[in-house]
Amino acid sequence: PRQPSSHTTLGLACMPRQRMARPTVLAFYKYRVLGSSHDDPKEADAMQDIAGEVTVNAPLAQVWKAIQDPGEHVAWHPFATAIDGEHAPGAVRTCTVQVGRKPGTTRERCTAYEDENTIMWAMEHDSSGFSRMVADWQTGFRLAPQGPGATRVRAVSQFRPEGPVVRVMMPAIRRKFHQTQRAILHGLKQHAER
Repeated sequence: PRQPSSHTTLGLACMPRQRMARPTVLAFYKYRVLGSSHDDPKEADAMQDIAGEVTVNAPLAQVWKAIQDPGEHVAWHPFATAIDGEHAPGAVRTCTVQVGRKPGTTRERCTAYEDENTIMWAMEHDSSGFSRMVADWQTGFRLAPQGPGATRVRAVSQFRPEGPVVRVMMPAIRRKFHQTQRAILHGLKQHAER
């Protein structure tokens, strides 16, 4: 049965290109046997929610500024090398990313913005090609105070898989998203706690 999960960020802000292993017959067999498949096509195409969370030992306003300010955001983000554009409702930003030796770009539109609470981006283009395999790809952050000197940060990614190959690859895709989220949240935590 499908495990419930919660919703996206960082675009995962500026989601890096990830190389996925090619699915094999064995991988497909394990996927079906372990109950990760969906016999109902509507459920198989359901929105995928992948989230990671961290508590940052810094006040909410300080953590929000590190995310909301594009110049500060690029300073801590482990994959972004440049962000062009504002982090504001409806604004479009272009992120230049570097993952290993592979440079890339994303173009994202801010679709949700609540000061010191939520910022989400819809992926309009990415050079990795992942956006051609999914629909409705969004990433972002949700913040909540944890007392006067700490903030809970939730990085969220959400998308709808398109096609049977992507559905078979979902366990590997989820692992890559979680690894990316952990790296991003770690970068934010290190920066904000200085």
